[in-house]
Amino acid sequence: MAATLIIHNAWRLDFNLVLASFTPQLDSVSTLVHLSLRSPHPSPPRILFTSSIATVSNWPLSTDPVPERPLDDLNVAVGNGYGESKAVAERILEVATERTPLKSTNFRIGQLAGSTSRCLGDERLGTVDRQGWSGSGRFTRRSWGHYVATG
Repeated sequence: MAATLIIHNAWRLDFNLVLASFTPQLDSVSTLVHLSLRSPHPSPPRILFTSSIATVSNWPLSTDPVPERPLDDLNVAVGNGYGESKAVAERILEVATERTPLKSTNFRIGQLAGSTSRCLGDERLGTVDRQGWSGSGRFTRRSWGHYVATG
């Protein structure tokens, strides 16, 4: 039996790093593409990639909604290595999908809210990182008309 679906949900979360710091994560995307294409199935396993709204952190709020596809202009992700790296990963998967039998889907998942309670005695577990949350709040405000309370 062989896999028919690969979910890539592992990524270093640090908005203070530069793009080059995410080289191991970008290498992992390429590795998953090659792994998928070596599948014994007639169609390689689809790759589902959990991306981030940080890939569109510079999207002008006065324009149309962000398209639900990888963007050609990577400048909309410029500002922190995390968002830039996720945007590059989206493009790697898009190019692989265009040039090979591989199918992939990117999900730009926003950090909407976290628990307001402490978990397992650690004050940080289950809570929103307020420094990293502010960018996604812009998009939450635009799409819902208000900010999500963080407790």
